[in-house]
Amino acid sequence: MRKQPSFRSLNNQQGIVLFFALVVLLILTVIGTSLAVSSGFSARMATTSAERVESLHTINGSQLRLIDEEAAKQGESLFVKGVGTTSVTDANTGVASDIKFLVETGCRRSSSASSASTFSCRQSEVASQVSFGKNNRGNIGIVSAVEQPVFNVGG
Repeated sequence: MRKQPSFRSLNNQQGIVLFFALVVLLILTVIGTSLAVSSGFSARMATTSAERVESLHTINGSQLRLIDEEAAKQGESLFVKGVGTTSVTDANTGVASDIKFLVETGCRRSSSASSASTFSCRQSEVASQVSFGKNNRGNIGIVSAVEQPVFNVGG
C-alpha cells in the first residue's frame, strides 16, 4: 500500500519554498538597488568630467581671443601700455583674465634679429580662470607668458 502524503507536510514544504523565495527576492532587491546607485554615481562622474573638459576649452579659447585682440590693437595694446595688473572679463564666456606686466628686458634671440639697442621686449603674463560644475564648485585656470617687442625710445 502506498502512503498518501499528508496535508501537514505539503503545507510545511510550501512554507519553506515561500521563505526561500522571499530571501531570494530580498537578495535580488539589494543587488538591483546597489547597481542603480552605482550607475547614478557613474553618470554624475561622467557629467563632471565633461564639464571640466568644456571649461578647459572655453578658457583656452577666451585667452587666445584676448591675446589676439590685444595684439591687433598694436600701440594701444595692454601688452604695450599696461603697467601693473589689469583685469579683463570676456563678455561671451565670463572668463576672468588678469594681464600683469612683469618686466621690460632685452628680447630673446630670433631669426629676424636687429640691433640690441633698437628694440626691447615687455614681458607680460595672462592668467585666466573660470568656475564650472554644480554651484560653481570647480575652478580651472591657465597662465600664458607674452613677449611684446617695442621700440626702445630711451636709448
